[in-house]
Amino acid sequence: MLWRATTSRKVNVYATSSTVDAITSHVILNYNKGVENMYKRDKHYNEKISKADLEKELSTHYTGETGLVINLMSYAIQDGIVETRHELGVANEELWSLNDWPEGEGFGSSDRFEYVRRMTETVASERKFLQVEDELVQINKLDECPKNDTVRKYMIMNEELRQGLTKGGQ
Repeated sequence: MLWRATTSRKVNVYATSSTVDAITSHVILNYNKGVENMYKRDKHYNEKISKADLEKELSTHYTGETGLVINLMSYAIQDGIVETRHELGVANEELWSLNDWPEGEGFGSSDRFEYVRRMTETVASERKFLQVEDELVQINKLDECPKNDTVRKYMIMNEELRQGLTKGGQ
């Protein structure tokens, strides 16, 4: 089979399948140049770890939290809401206000449901942010972390595109 490609100078180039494979490999190798210098997040905090390891992190690094906060964080681990050390920290931040929960005031099922909902939404939002941040790093081959505003704008743009495509497809 004979393939036709047009170069940047508007010249038609004809090649066989094996030549196209070689050209494609060359393009891929050139595309990946500089990848080793791209910004990378710390794996220690951002890689998924077992529930047992997360529980160990909880019992080791969150000793200053009240029993209520520890209980809800443990629930988040066991229910699969939290999967990384970073997400454990995010969940903890969402629950900080509970350290001041009055001892005499009960913490009912509706309170628990509300705080688990907040924790779930916050962790999901953080996951989405990190995913979009990774996408920007990969697309632009960044050697440093993209600015928060840049990531947020990219998220908004993607959401607007998704909504536009959904409306157009109806």
